[in-house]
Amino acid sequence: MLWLLPGEDRMEDVIEAADEKSELVLDQLAGDKAMEDLMYELDKAVEQGVVTLQAYIKEVRITAREQFFNRAMLLKLKGPTYSIGFIELKG
Repeated sequence: MLWLLPGEDRMEDVIEAADEKSELVLDQLAGDKAMEDLMYELDKAVEQGVVTLQAYIKEVRITAREQFFNRAMLLKLKGPTYSIGFIELKG
């Protein structure tokens, strides 16, 4: 499924942040959602036997650590109480 047709603007060019801080927040949110998607796909891959348990644990550990720092940056940017989807972050 293509979100943009060939020759159309990239999504980064279509959505424009109001200021530099808003752009950082959008980048952090996009990163957080991408990491959630990655962990979901890793779960499916290990269930199907495509990925070994050892490789799965290694990748989840790396991704979870990266997600932790990503969410810490979101807390710093957005303040002490901020919600990401169903997760409410409190500083």
